Amino acid sequence: MRRILFAIALAAMLAWSTPSIVAFCGFYVGKADTKLFNKASQVVLVRDGDRTVMTMANDFHGEPRDFAVVIPVPTLITRGQIHVVDKALIDHLDAYSAPRLVESLPTRNQIPAVIGLIYAQAKEAGVPLDTGHYVFSPPKASTLARYDVDFPVKASYPDIRKFINHTLTAVPAAALAKLHVERKTVGDPIVNADIGFVVFVRSE
Repeated sequence: MRRILFAIALAAMLAWSTPSIVAFCGFYVGKADTKLFNKASQVVLVRDGDRTVMTMANDFHGEPRDFAVVIPVPTLITRGQIHVVDKALIDHLDAYSAPRLVESLPTRNQIPAVIGLIYAQAKEAGVPLDTGHYVFSPPKASTLARYDVDFPVKASYPDIRKFINHTLTAVPAAALAKLHVERKTVGDPIVNADIGFVVFVRSE
C-alpha cells in the first residue's frame, strides 16, 4: 500500500462568485487494465488572503507508476508549488478537528452511573428523590439517543434550584427539559415540583 500525499500551494486563487459550490478534489487515471483502489481521501484546505494551500492524503493501493491523479486547479501552478508532506500532519489535524462533544457523551451502558450521580446531587442538596421515571428514545436520523428522566419532588425552592444547578454541572450530557413548581400556600416554604432532565447518549 502506498500513501500518496499532495500539498498544492495555489497562488493567486481565483475568486469564486457562486453562492454554493460542489466539487471533487481529483480523480485517478491509469492503463485500461490497471486496478485502482482508494478507500478514503483526506483533504485539508487552508486559505490566507489570496493564497490557498490544499493537502491531500489518499489511501491508494497499487503501484504508483501505474496511475496518475488529476486535480483541477483554477490557475497554472509550477512544480515548486507541489510538495510531499508527512502523514503525521494529516493525522494530527484529523485528531484535533474530531467532534469532541459526541465523544464526551455517556453510552447507554453508563446510564446507571449517570442516574447514580444525579441521585448524589439530590442528596447533597437536601432534595429527596423517592420515585423517578426514565424513558429511552433511540436515535432518529441525525438526532442523538436520549433518556428522559423525570422526578416528582417535595422540597424548598432554594434546595430544588441547588439540585438542578449541581446536576447540570456534574452531568454535562444533561439538560433541564421541564420544571413545574406548585406551592400550596403563599407562606409555605415547601413546594411540589416536577423536574425533568434529558440525558443525551452516544452510540457504542
